[in-house]
Amino acid sequence: PAVGSLARWASRRGNGLGSFGGVVGESWLAHRASEPTAGARAFVNETTEGRDRVTIAAPVVIRPIRGRELVAVHRISSTAFEIPYSYETLTNYRHRARGGLLVAEVAGEIVGFVVATSPLISLWGGKVGEIAVLAVESGYRGQGIGSRLLQAGLDTLKARGMSSARLHVETGNAGAIALYERFGFARETRVTAYYRNGKDAYRMVKPLE
Repeated sequence: PAVGSLARWASRRGNGLGSFGGVVGESWLAHRASEPTAGARAFVNETTEGRDRVTIAAPVVIRPIRGRELVAVHRISSTAFEIPYSYETLTNYRHRARGGLLVAEVAGEIVGFVVATSPLISLWGGKVGEIAVLAVESGYRGQGIGSRLLQAGLDTLKARGMSSARLHVETGNAGAIALYERFGFARETRVTAYYRNGKDAYRMVKPLE
């Protein structure tokens, strides 16, 4: 879910927001065929998909990305999405997000991230922010990290004066859709062949009060 033509380009190349590990993604922020779409893909089915779950024994810290941590973000994207984001695409997201790329850290390890973009000029009328990507490493899913990242992303958009938030999620990603609906997102429309793999997406929106 990126904003503008770049976002649209990115989104068409990505996955479906809705896998926590894959967003708010095929996780869109979830997955794409090779580059993620600019629409939020959320891999938020908070499940470990049969993989071993890591028991969290340390506090989960949600904070802005630092220094060279984009390498860890890229690693998570590479395993979370059907069509991972390239390092270059993630670098562009980092710049566009202007501090809205947040990571989840556990005991010094980056285990998830969210990209919240707030355009200087909205193409949709009003101040519409976007949850462009959301992903959590497979072993850490199902423990509320995706929800905390999503809330942090929404708080970031609200603090920047956005009046609403939107994202895109693959129509078949029931887990991600359920998560977004719990956060107050509603389906606005269905976008045909939104992702690079030809899958449809729901555009979901939420007022930021």
